Amino acid sequence: MWSSCSSLLWTVVFFRSCVLKVSALETTTVNEMLDHVNCTPDKDDKVAIQRIRSHFLADSCPEGQESFCTWTGDTSASCYLTYLTFVSEHIVYKEATLASWAYNTNITDENLEKEKEATKISAAWEKEEWLTTLKNYRAPPGLDEVLKRKLWMIQVIGGAALSEEKFNTLQNVTLGMHRIYATGKVCPYSKQDCDIASEGMPLEGGVDERTIKDELEQKTDYDELLYYWKAWRDATGAKIRDMYLKNLELLKEIALANGFDDMGQLWRRNYENDNFLNEIETAWQDLKPFYQELHAYARHKLLEIYPNHVDFQSRSLIPAHLLGNMWAQSWAEKFELLKLSNGENVNLDEALKRKYSSVVQFFTEADKFFQDIGLEPLPKEFYERSLFVKPPERDVECHASAWDLGGSDVRVLMCAKFKFEDFNVVHHEMGHIQYYLLYANQSYIFRGGANPGFHEAVGDLMSLSVNTPTHLKKLGLYETPKNFNQTANDINFLLKKALDKVVFLPFAYVVDKYREEYQGVKAPVPRSELDFDAGSKYHIASNDPYVRNVLSMGTSKPPQDALEMFTGQREMSTAAMMEYFQPLRTVIQSISNRHTHTLHVFSLFLFLHLLLLTHAVITKELGAVRAVMPLTLDPREDRSTALASRVSGITARSAPSSLVMTASAA
Repeated sequence: MWSSCSSLLWTVVFFRSCVLKVSALETTTVNEMLDHVNCTPDKDDKVAIQRIRSHFLADSCPEGQESFCTWTGDTSASCYLTYLTFVSEHIVYKEATLASWAYNTNITDENLEKEKEATKISAAWEKEEWLTTLKNYRAPPGLDEVLKRKLWMIQVIGGAALSEEKFNTLQNVTLGMHRIYATGKVCPYSKQDCDIASEGMPLEGGVDERTIKDELEQKTDYDELLYYWKAWRDATGAKIRDMYLKNLELLKEIALANGFDDMGQLWRRNYENDNFLNEIETAWQDLKPFYQELHAYARHKLLEIYPNHVDFQSRSLIPAHLLGNMWAQSWAEKFELLKLSNGENVNLDEALKRKYSSVVQFFTEADKFFQDIGLEPLPKEFYERSLFVKPPERDVECHASAWDLGGSDVRVLMCAKFKFEDFNVVHHEMGHIQYYLLYANQSYIFRGGANPGFHEAVGDLMSLSVNTPTHLKKLGLYETPKNFNQTANDINFLLKKALDKVVFLPFAYVVDKYREEYQGVKAPVPRSELDFDAGSKYHIASNDPYVRNVLSMGTSKPPQDALEMFTGQREMSTAAMMEYFQPLRTVIQSISNRHTHTLHVFSLFLFLHLLLLTHAVITKELGAVRAVMPLTLDPREDRSTALASRVSGITARSAPSSLVMTASAA
């Protein structure tokens, strides 16, 4: 990059790109000079900052001249990175994160403007470092590998690469989309002309506040569920659509400015795996047969509850609003409708209310759980600074999240309710918190999950451990029911986990773009691109990429190294998951085969019976039969089946064909 030499004295002395063969004396001089440099200056000390940058760039290795770059550059790079991380952690990003926390915990115009300003300052500083220094630096071959990794991780600056005008537009668009989602409300089904400000229902809310989420999980009326499904999308996605189109334009510009073809490529960078998309597709193909079987089983059970809806038939996609979740990403909330046996079940929501007087105790219980497995107790500031319950008369971002503000300043933002699902979510978020604390001693640059998926994996692992009957018994939330059947209980336990975790995977894979192809569910009413259903999901409205002693490493090692230490292998695999769920899969396959065999025998018997009946009717009253049974039949129907159904009034949909495995389940 430095192809010609400046006339400035300090450039002649320090810019080694001008003197390709460096003497031992010159190397010593640079290191001695750096010994007297304060590597953690105030962010406004322009002279000190310029010296640090100059020393760092002096060790840059011009492209194509690597064989002449015999120095390591460790000292100057270490000083520059010390400066960069000090200003990042303690000043710039700290202030921006605090402003973001203030806005998300109290969504007001004033807090919105403060977040915009803090983010703008952060982006401007980041862009300055990129333009003046990082963009112009090429590491010499001998640079320490840890320093190389740190520099690689900060080479991408995201939205800060935009012009000031476009960055401001990006802020307005992204925060505008987020606010529409976070403050969205709909009228209750029973009062659809309500005053939305005073009577509207949010998606999530306070402990005693009725929410859309509650309605979807607890109600079973087909039309009422459909109302909430559509109303939420009208209140969010449809309003976000135009903003999101502008957002896409800016994301494309961000990607190009950072050297990528598109934003997906930029997000995937942190997985450090050129074969990442192929591995994900392979994992999905391995899992797909089990998902299809689970889908067919759920469809059969739901058809027993909703047998007469023209939009929901055997062998069809499942209407998304019937599955207990706004985006059909989990079906576990409909477990009572889908369970395999009718054994006695413990109402864990009620058990939580009997044991605890406040949802805050969910967090202290989770804290004890992590201490029991050898981790440190949470700092007392965690309980003082976190927000666990939605305050009344205040808009809050209720999507549960864990926050790392540096060191021991860790927080959770959540609108917890007395529900066992929330008890699990608490443990999931506390898994993130423990991960933050475990890598807190790493350099600021290395404080993150080994890749974006590791954080979510740790959170899910913890919530899975908490959800076992053994642990629930220990907490006093679960007692063995009368006439207890251990095998049936275990299979139902696996089913509930599959309805949550297995069902989630195709959703997470594509979020919404290829929903019908992968997930096997459909919109219950006609939709168009004007509705922009994707915008009804938090991760779209917030521009969050969906597809996150190992934990203390943070990002200091490539994610493949962390994965190998954690699982013993360097590539993703569904083998362990398939083994875990195999007992459930065996049962579902058995049920499917049994119903399929019954269906075939029943159909043959029905056909023979109706054929004889039809023959008798035709023989006796040929004219009458011709009047009600025209010779021109629907070409899509099998002739014999159509003939029999028109005489008897019985159609194929009366049989349990929903359990037959078909490609449409995918």
